[in-house]
Amino acid sequence: MSPGGASATNQDKAEVFARVARSLHAVHGALHTQVPQDHEKLGKLVVSPAQKDAAFRALKRYGDPRMVRLSKAVTLAAIETKRAGGNEDMLARRLTDLPGDIKVDIQQLNAELGQAASASPKPGLRRSNATEDLGTAMAVLAAAK
Repeated sequence: MSPGGASATNQDKAEVFARVARSLHAVHGALHTQVPQDHEKLGKLVVSPAQKDAAFRALKRYGDPRMVRLSKAVTLAAIETKRAGGNEDMLARRLTDLPGDIKVDIQQLNAELGQAASASPKPGLRRSNATEDLGTAMAVLAAAK
C-alpha cells in the first residue's frame, strides 16, 4: 500500500475514534445529569477482561456490513410505511419486497447467529434479539413465497 493510502486509513481510523469518544462522552454526561444514582452505580461496576471481550464480540456483529444493510433497509421500509399511514401488514409486505441481496444477507446472518447460539457452552442460553429478529424476518419472507 502506498504511504498516502496508509495515511488516509490512519486518518479515517482517527476520525472514527474521535467521533466515538465524543459520543461516549456525551452519553456519560447525559447519564450523570439525568440519572445520577445509576451513573454512580455504573462507576462502581467492575468488569473483567473476559466480560469486556464477550461484550465487544456481541457488539461486533452489529457492525457487519450485512447487518448494516439490513438495518437500513428495514428502517427505510418502516419509515415509508409510516409515511403512507400503513400498518403492520403493509410493513410485512414491504419487507417481503426487499431486494434479493438483502434476503441473502438475512439468510446468512440467521445461519451464522443460529450456529453461534446453538454452539454456546452455557445450557439454557437464549438466542439473541438479533437472531430472533432475523428469524422473524425469515418467517415473513417464507410466508410471502
